[in-house]
Amino acid sequence: MSNSIKDSLSTMISSTSSAASSGDLGNACNWAEQAVQAASKTSDSELRAKVTEAVTGVLIKATVETRRAVMRGNGLFGKLDTNVQVIARSSALLVQLARDANDADAIAKALVIGGFARELTAAVAPHTTTVYQHTDGPTLDAFLTGLSEILKASATVTEKPLSDGLTQDQRNKIAATALSNGRHALSAIFSKKFSDWDRASVLNKHAGLLVAESHPHLKADFAAAEAALAATDYKPAEAKLKALEIALGGSGE
Repeated sequence: MSNSIKDSLSTMISSTSSAASSGDLGNACNWAEQAVQAASKTSDSELRAKVTEAVTGVLIKATVETRRAVMRGNGLFGKLDTNVQVIARSSALLVQLARDANDADAIAKALVIGGFARELTAAVAPHTTTVYQHTDGPTLDAFLTGLSEILKASATVTEKPLSDGLTQDQRNKIAATALSNGRHALSAIFSKKFSDWDRASVLNKHAGLLVAESHPHLKADFAAAEAALAATDYKPAEAKLKALEIALGGSGE
């Protein structure tokens, strides 16, 4: 392979990674598409692996940012579509890379990611045409679970699993915000009727998953909060969510 192709691919890979790092995910995906096209013309496995890593990096970044936005925003909304489209485009690129390499295992893994990406796209679609549409608990849970499954599958695509790029403080803050949102979904007045118990339970669940590895000592506390939410018991549910929020650095206000 000529040095010019190697140099061009290196430029595309570098541009992909730089755009992703700066948060310009649409542009990162554009560069990734160019890199995948160029990689299809080479048999250099090392370069192809670097392209796969760059594409996976874009996918992970878009997925993590989407999860952050959903847990902070307390539901689905139209602007998520921008990142969800990046997730869908990145997953399609992974399928193309795997097919170009005639790698059945990689194709299967990429298709799993693509399946979840399609589900995310379908879930966000109704929110792109309305100013506001309530997100019920099961829909929110399915969406956040889909994002988690994409991150889990992404760890198997590259030779070495890529980091999601979050610091522990950032992880704690996202979880604490989700717990606060869950707590504020509960109503002290006629709590059984007016509280959104499902939403609070989903946010408690995914906040717990986000910090499970770093805060194993809180596992029982998350379980206790879930039990109180399942019992639709306002006072202990609100208190336990608040305690968890504060334990993760939140204000509890």
